[in-house]
Amino acid sequence: MKSKNYILIIIIILLNISVFAQYGKQKRADNLFNKFSFVAASVKYKELIDVNFNKDYAIRQLADCYAFMRNPDSAVVYYKKAVEQNNVPTEYLYKYSQALRGVKEYKESRLWMRKFEDAGGDIADAKLMKDANFVTTIFNAKPQYSLKKVNFNSKFSDFGAFEQGDKIYFTSSRDEGVSTKHIYGWDGQPFLDVYVKDKNDSVTPVNHKSKIKGDVNTIYHDGPVTISSDGKTMYFSRNNFNKNVLKKDKKGITNLKIYKATLVDSVWTNIEELPFNSDNYST
Repeated sequence: MKSKNYILIIIIILLNISVFAQYGKQKRADNLFNKFSFVAASVKYKELIDVNFNKDYAIRQLADCYAFMRNPDSAVVYYKKAVEQNNVPTEYLYKYSQALRGVKEYKESRLWMRKFEDAGGDIADAKLMKDANFVTTIFNAKPQYSLKKVNFNSKFSDFGAFEQGDKIYFTSSRDEGVSTKHIYGWDGQPFLDVYVKDKNDSVTPVNHKSKIKGDVNTIYHDGPVTISSDGKTMYFSRNNFNKNVLKKDKKGITNLKIYKATLVDSVWTNIEELPFNSDNYST
């Protein structure tokens, strides 16, 4: 009888150790999520789902990770599972609707937006609800401009193109050609830098060697940019990182700042921080 009790005690201890371990894993996942490290957080939430620990919560968090990573194909899968949960927070009806729109399931998206409204949600997209044929209306409208890919597009984030003279400046996370990469935990891509290319050059590849010369680019996010009409002054956004010091607010978040640089002998230098309230702009 004593041996059976001993075995039972061992089993209980092992179960408690396992539970504590899973609680620790969830805490680590939440810490990563709160630090915007959505790629790493998604891995931890998947592990919690696999062992069926606080599964409903992990599914909702994983769906949010994919949404923040701009991956609607995966987000819609887990938001669908979330809205099937008992007593799911109303906001997830809205999030599922948005994810459906991201995968072009517009009709289904409107249905879930209506469910969100019926559940007492405040519809921010009221215009979409008033016009059930909103998407059709947009695509049938007379084109005001046309879009086409350019030869320097990449599989990474490319945006903020600015044309100045015979040059095109843009922001990108394409930094593949260096041995040491600084990876942004939000999306698993390299940090953003500012690049430049000749507008009429369709042959020369745009890679890490195409970064603008000078002091604008750092190991954190830099860009997008705008340049004065005389081409001598650049204004750009950047993480609050200056003189090799990364500054954070009371919550441990690095906010964005606005800087300016001056063109001296084809090099962007003389970096100066400009007054800017960045409390609502963080990364």
